[in-house]
Amino acid sequence: MITLDGKRFWITYIALNISLLLVFGAVAFSNYSMLTGYIIGNISFLFFLLSLKLVMKLLSNVANNKKNKTKKEKKDSHIYFFTAFLIFLLGLLLNIGLFVLFIWINYFYHTKFDNSSNIAFFPFNTIAMTAPHLLLSVHVIIWGFLALIKNKKKKKGE
Repeated sequence: MITLDGKRFWITYIALNISLLLVFGAVAFSNYSMLTGYIIGNISFLFFLLSLKLVMKLLSNVANNKKNKTKKEKKDSHIYFFTAFLIFLLGLLLNIGLFVLFIWINYFYHTKFDNSSNIAFFPFNTIAMTAPHLLLSVHVIIWGFLALIKNKKKKKGE
Protein backbone atom coordinates (compact mmCIF):
# COMPACT_ATOMS: atom_id res chain seq x y z
CA MET A 1 0.00 0.00 0.00
CA ILE A 2 2.98 2.29 0.35
CA THR A 3 3.90 2.67 -3.32
CA LEU A 4 1.94 4.89 -5.68
CA ASP A 5 2.60 2.73 -8.72
CA GLY A 6 0.91 -0.39 -7.39
CA LYS A 7 -2.27 -1.93 -8.74
CA ARG A 8 -4.28 -1.09 -5.61
CA PHE A 9 -3.63 2.61 -6.09
CA TRP A 10 -4.75 2.69 -9.71
CA ILE A 11 -7.75 0.41 -9.16
CA THR A 12 -8.96 2.71 -6.39
CA TYR A 13 -8.38 5.77 -8.57
CA ILE A 14 -10.28 4.22 -11.49
CA ALA A 15 -13.18 3.32 -9.16
CA LEU A 16 -13.31 6.93 -7.92
CA ASN A 17 -13.16 8.15 -11.51
CA ILE A 18 -16.04 5.88 -12.55
CA SER A 19 -18.13 7.02 -9.59
CA LEU A 20 -17.52 10.65 -10.52
CA LEU A 21 -18.48 9.84 -14.11
CA LEU A 22 -21.74 8.32 -12.84
CA VAL A 23 -22.47 11.47 -10.82
CA PHE A 24 -21.90 13.67 -13.88
CA GLY A 25 -23.95 11.23 -15.96
CA ALA A 26 -26.85 11.53 -13.52
CA VAL A 27 -26.76 15.32 -13.82
CA ALA A 28 -26.44 15.15 -17.62
CA PHE A 29 -30.19 15.10 -18.19
CA SER A 30 -30.47 18.66 -16.91
CA ASN A 31 -26.95 19.90 -17.68
CA TYR A 32 -24.84 17.92 -20.13
CA SER A 33 -21.97 20.42 -20.00
CA MET A 34 -20.54 18.80 -16.87
CA LEU A 35 -20.36 15.40 -18.56
CA THR A 36 -18.72 16.80 -21.70
CA GLY A 37 -16.21 18.74 -19.62
CA TYR A 38 -15.40 15.65 -17.59
CA ILE A 39 -14.82 13.54 -20.71
CA ILE A 40 -12.46 16.20 -22.07
CA GLY A 41 -10.69 16.27 -18.71
CA ASN A 42 -10.19 12.51 -18.88
CA ILE A 43 -8.73 12.78 -22.39
CA SER A 44 -6.37 15.46 -21.11
CA PHE A 45 -5.42 13.28 -18.15
CA LEU A 46 -4.68 10.36 -20.48
CA PHE A 47 -2.36 12.64 -22.50
CA PHE A 48 -0.62 13.51 -19.24
CA LEU A 49 -0.23 9.85 -18.22
CA LEU A 50 1.03 8.89 -21.67
CA SER A 51 3.69 11.61 -21.65
CA LEU A 52 4.68 10.63 -18.11
CA LYS A 53 4.99 6.96 -19.11
CA LEU A 54 7.20 7.86 -22.09
CA VAL A 55 9.39 10.05 -19.90
CA MET A 56 9.79 7.30 -17.30
CA LYS A 57 10.75 4.81 -20.00
CA LEU A 58 13.38 7.16 -21.43
CA LEU A 59 14.74 7.98 -17.99
CA SER A 60 15.07 4.29 -17.18
CA ASN A 61 17.21 4.03 -20.33
CA VAL A 62 19.33 6.89 -18.96
CA ALA A 63 19.76 5.05 -15.65
CA ASN A 64 20.79 1.89 -17.46
CA ASN A 65 23.30 3.79 -19.60
CA LYS A 66 24.89 5.50 -16.59
CA LYS A 67 25.92 2.10 -15.29
CA ASN A 68 28.07 1.69 -18.38
CA LYS A 69 31.18 3.85 -18.33
CA THR A 70 31.93 4.58 -22.01
CA LYS A 71 31.74 8.17 -23.20
CA LYS A 72 29.51 7.40 -26.17
CA GLU A 73 26.89 5.81 -23.95
CA LYS A 74 27.07 8.76 -21.55
CA LYS A 75 26.37 11.10 -24.48
CA ASP A 76 23.44 8.90 -25.42
CA SER A 77 22.08 9.22 -21.89
CA HIS A 78 22.11 13.03 -22.21
CA ILE A 79 20.19 12.73 -25.46
CA TYR A 80 17.64 10.44 -23.78
CA PHE A 81 17.25 12.90 -20.91
CA PHE A 82 16.78 15.84 -23.28
CA THR A 83 14.28 13.84 -25.35
CA ALA A 84 12.36 12.89 -22.20
CA PHE A 85 12.21 16.54 -21.18
CA LEU A 86 10.94 17.56 -24.63
CA ILE A 87 8.29 14.83 -24.64
CA PHE A 88 7.04 15.89 -21.22
CA LEU A 89 7.00 19.55 -22.29
CA LEU A 90 5.10 18.62 -25.45
CA GLY A 91 2.58 16.65 -23.37
CA LEU A 92 2.02 19.63 -21.09
CA LEU A 93 1.57 21.92 -24.08
CA LEU A 94 -0.95 19.48 -25.58
CA ASN A 95 -2.91 19.50 -22.32
CA ILE A 96 -2.89 23.28 -22.15
CA GLY A 97 -3.84 23.44 -25.83
CA LEU A 98 -6.75 21.07 -25.25
CA PHE A 99 -8.07 23.22 -22.41
CA VAL A 100 -7.61 26.41 -24.45
CA LEU A 101 -9.37 24.87 -27.45
CA PHE A 102 -12.49 24.01 -25.51
CA ILE A 103 -12.51 27.31 -23.63
CA TRP A 104 -12.32 29.02 -27.03
CA ILE A 105 -15.24 26.86 -28.24
CA ASN A 106 -17.20 28.07 -25.19
CA TYR A 107 -16.33 31.68 -26.06
CA PHE A 108 -17.25 31.18 -29.72
CA TYR A 109 -20.57 29.58 -28.77
CA HIS A 110 -21.48 32.47 -26.48
CA THR A 111 -20.57 35.17 -28.99
CA LYS A 112 -22.30 33.40 -31.90
CA PHE A 113 -25.55 32.39 -30.17
CA ASP A 114 -25.84 35.11 -27.48
CA ASN A 115 -26.21 32.66 -24.62
CA SER A 116 -26.87 34.24 -21.21
CA SER A 117 -25.03 31.61 -19.14
CA ASN A 118 -21.46 32.02 -17.95
CA ILE A 119 -18.78 31.31 -20.58
CA ALA A 120 -16.91 28.88 -18.32
CA PHE A 121 -19.89 26.60 -17.76
CA PHE A 122 -21.53 25.94 -21.14
CA PRO A 123 -21.27 23.92 -23.49
CA PHE A 124 -18.11 22.50 -21.82
CA ASN A 125 -17.78 22.94 -18.07
CA THR A 126 -14.19 23.98 -17.33
CA ILE A 127 -14.40 23.00 -13.66
CA ALA A 128 -15.38 19.46 -14.66
CA MET A 129 -12.40 19.43 -17.06
CA THR A 130 -10.04 19.69 -14.11
CA ALA A 131 -11.82 16.99 -12.08
CA PRO A 132 -9.54 14.03 -13.05
CA HIS A 133 -6.41 16.02 -12.16
CA LEU A 134 -7.90 17.20 -8.86
CA LEU A 135 -9.13 13.70 -8.08
CA LEU A 136 -5.62 12.32 -8.56
CA SER A 137 -4.15 15.05 -6.34
CA VAL A 138 -6.58 14.35 -3.51
CA HIS A 139 -6.12 10.60 -3.94
CA VAL A 140 -2.31 10.91 -3.73
CA ILE A 141 -2.56 13.06 -0.59
CA ILE A 142 -4.89 10.59 1.14
CA TRP A 143 -2.77 7.63 0.00
CA GLY A 144 0.35 9.34 1.33
CA PHE A 145 -1.23 9.97 4.73
CA LEU A 146 -2.34 6.35 4.94
CA ALA A 147 1.18 5.18 4.09
CA LEU A 148 2.61 7.52 6.75
CA ILE A 149 0.21 6.21 9.40
CA LYS A 150 0.96 2.61 8.42
CA ASN A 151 4.72 3.21 8.70
CA LYS A 152 4.33 4.82 12.14
CA LYS A 153 2.25 1.89 13.39
CA LYS A 154 4.81 -0.55 12.02
CA LYS A 155 7.66 1.30 13.78
CA LYS A 156 5.75 1.34 17.08
CA GLY A 157 5.13 -2.39 16.80
CA GLU A 158 8.85 -3.13 16.38
